[in-house]
Amino acid sequence: MYAWPMTSDPLSHVVENLSDARQEPLISMKKPSLLLLVVILCACAAQKKEPNVNLGGYPPEFRAGYIDGCESAKRTVGQKKDEQRFKREPQYATGWRDGFDICSKQKK
Repeated sequence: MYAWPMTSDPLSHVVENLSDARQEPLISMKKPSLLLLVVILCACAAQKKEPNVNLGGYPPEFRAGYIDGCESAKRTVGQKKDEQRFKREPQYATGWRDGFDICSKQKK
């Protein structure tokens, strides 16, 4: 026969044992859950957009403009355009226009 411990609440030891049992799986699930969260965040991170054309012979300003212009053409809302660079860097502006024009035609 089981003898109950002498406490003011006869179910207190049951509650304590249950709370210990509930915490163990939670602790063991934290690491896999954290790992899964990190993997999901990495997968959703913005990846650098590379154009589907060879821009190797062009200056970096032109390439950046081309990529931004192409991304702008692919969007349904808004543009990706660095207004300051567009105004002060002719290579960026030319690349942006070319990227926008070419990718707009490919979109259709």
